[in-house]
Amino acid sequence: MFFDFGSGELLGLAVLGLILFGPDRLPKLAVDAAHFVRKLRIMYANASSDLRSQVGDELKVFDDLREVKKITDLNPKSIVKNQLNSLIEPPTPKIDPDAT
Repeated sequence: MFFDFGSGELLGLAVLGLILFGPDRLPKLAVDAAHFVRKLRIMYANASSDLRSQVGDELKVFDDLREVKKITDLNPKSIVKNQLNSLIEPPTPKIDPDAT
């Protein structure tokens, strides 16, 4: 869910908000919080698109580096695991063609 909050935590926060702010102010605060989160998301999206448009080609280098890292994983544990997995062949089932 949102920031890994469960339904119990959200219910507890709602009850706490009801106690602290009262039933009259709580809906307005919830609407204001939703507007604030929406504005933050819009600002993030605009900043991200501006950065991509200005930097552009330089960001492609990082995408290429991510691809190279996927190909050349230098973690010793994964290297050994990949080598051992390549040595082990899956068992082939023995099928008797005369059996019905």
